Amino acid sequence: MAENVLDSVRAAIQDLVAPEVRVLRTEVESVGQRVDDLRGEMNQRFGALRAEMNQRLELMEKTASLRHEALLAAIGASQAAGEAAMMREIAGLRERVAVLESRR
Repeated sequence: MAENVLDSVRAAIQDLVAPEVRVLRTEVESVGQRVDDLRGEMNQRFGALRAEMNQRLELMEKTASLRHEALLAAIGASQAAGEAAMMREIAGLRERVAVLESRR
């Protein structure tokens, strides 16, 4: 008899709990699917962001390289102009020295 009562109580509890367990299991599966969907969306967004950042970095590198080349060219031109001015001064000094030496 006690066994019958125990079985009846066990069956009643299962009848009450089993539907709730099924509902919870379905909800957990639904949440898991949503998490997977969100993970996929995040991966896509991060991929797009990574591509955009790489594109911007490449543009910045090209710009920096062009500016560096322009700066080197300007430095070279400045050095050439300075050397030319120095050569003119030296030529003038040579002429003066030649004149002074001829007077001796």
